[in-house]
Amino acid sequence: MSEEEITAFQQRLSSDQDVSESPSRMAAGRSDDQIESMVRRAVEQALKDISENVIPELSKSLVEIVSERIERVIQEVVPELAEGAIKKEIERLQKGS
Repeated sequence: MSEEEITAFQQRLSSDQDVSESPSRMAAGRSDDQIESMVRRAVEQALKDISENVIPELSKSLVEIVSERIERVIQEVVPELAEGAIKKEIERLQKGS
């Protein structure tokens, strides 16, 4: 994930959160059940945001990184294997003649 993507994601998260009220002011005059309900909704929303935004972005980045590494390994290994196989086949053909 690029720095720009991380910054954009952080900005999205911070813009979605209402931090204008302090936690103590928000809790004033509310029952424990109301506070628990508020916390539960906030946690549910955070988990929803993570599941909808973070996980897909991380998965995409992981697939890209793994794909690039696999491609590099293939580019290094396959030519060597092919060269060895070709040399063996040439030797076999020369012995058969």
